[in-house]
Amino acid sequence: MARIDLHEFPLAKRMTCGVCGSTMSAHTEWPREGGPRKTPYRYYYCYRINLRDGSWAERCTHRRYYHAGQLHTLLKETLTHLALNPDALMRAAQVPPPAPVDHSPALAGIDRRLERAKEAYIGGIWTLAEYGEEKARLEAQRAALEAQAQAPEATAPDLARLGLQVAEALKAEDLTETVRLLGVRAVMHADEQLVVTIDPL
Repeated sequence: MARIDLHEFPLAKRMTCGVCGSTMSAHTEWPREGGPRKTPYRYYYCYRINLRDGSWAERCTHRRYYHAGQLHTLLKETLTHLALNPDALMRAAQVPPPAPVDHSPALAGIDRRLERAKEAYIGGIWTLAEYGEEKARLEAQRAALEAQAQAPEATAPDLARLGLQVAEALKAEDLTETVRLLGVRAVMHADEQLVVTIDPL
């Protein structure tokens, strides 16, 4: 299998089909000797429009071929729009999920203090009012920790900084470098809508 030239196909292995989810293939069709076309024709298409290697899967219905040059122009226009439009940039930004926090040690500590408070009340060290106050305080702490564990807050991207990153990456002479710097991923839908997400380095 011929190796794909990423300078000719910046979206190789980065774009998927919006119909079946398969990777969009990149292909160069060279002019035939004596034929009317004198230059190579480069395009993307869904890998699953053909059956290969005895695959039992159904063929994808996304049978459109996308001229590489036109698609790359559309990508540049889309990235330029992202750099200038904070709402679109927010949708395209790949915000990493918040790192999970293990609250089990803190919860176990609260449980131990609750048990000690109960023992102090039963042993006559604390009054009922003192025990009730301490129990309510500790249970409130437990509830707050449990709420944090269930709904960790995602970190919102710095849109101003991100917009500058996109604008700066677009200055690269090679679109392949722009795509690499921005961590571009794309989905090509059958209605020719290109949906782009970014995860900058």
